[in-house]
Amino acid sequence: MNIKREFERSLPDSLILTDEEKRKIRSRINEKTIVQIRYKPILVSVLSLLLLFIILAPALSMDRLITGSSIPLTATKKQQYYEQYLQIVEKAMEQKTGISIEVAPKESFEETDWVTPREYNNMIQAHVDSFLQEEKKVLASLPIEHAVMNSDGVASKKKYLYFSDMVTSVLVSGTFKTEYDDDAARQVVSKVNNITSKIAGSSSGEWEQTFYDASVIDGGKKVQIQIEGVFSLNNISTEKAFTIEFSCDERGKMN
Repeated sequence: MNIKREFERSLPDSLILTDEEKRKIRSRINEKTIVQIRYKPILVSVLSLLLLFIILAPALSMDRLITGSSIPLTATKKQQYYEQYLQIVEKAMEQKTGISIEVAPKESFEETDWVTPREYNNMIQAHVDSFLQEEKKVLASLPIEHAVMNSDGVASKKKYLYFSDMVTSVLVSGTFKTEYDDDAARQVVSKVNNITSKIAGSSSGEWEQTFYDASVIDGGKKVQIQIEGVFSLNNISTEKAFTIEFSCDERGKMN
């Protein structure tokens, strides 16, 4: 329909309009036409947004489910998560860093405590990494210890161990047999026996050595010893693994 033409037909033949009145009428007719046309882009935009929401809604719901989500977990799913939490902590404790980590009883979990096993693993690993960084910082501030060797060839050396909020020390001892090496033109370690460790001096707590492995390295100039044990204090026991090195000088003295 041509609004302008219909409007002109409806006017009486005797009606005479000025140029200014004609201009105003044309302006109003054109304005109504423009408003009607502008509705179409707005409607298309609304429909496009609605379609986009319909497409993305399932994906958004799945993302919330995967990332730990506001959707309550079933009892079966919680049990599966809890068993994986236990495995994650057990694996972390196998590192024997000297940190004690336990999974809280399942009954004490709030709904917000249930996270995916991946998130739980990241949380535990972040805790371990933070502990190791603090350990490195603390041990770097302590004095360097040297070995003391007696006439029987037994050398002893103190090693500082870091546990949560405390430092203790153990005395590592062993029998080191040395011999002259023609190629090196010096004394070198040829055999290591009887590696033991115990709480040193007045340090608090108790230490029980459970394993050691000694390796002669650097052509017999050094001995690297890996030691594992259990440190106990105030009825709390924590496993700890550490490495200590003994050096052999040209005369066969260990330090």
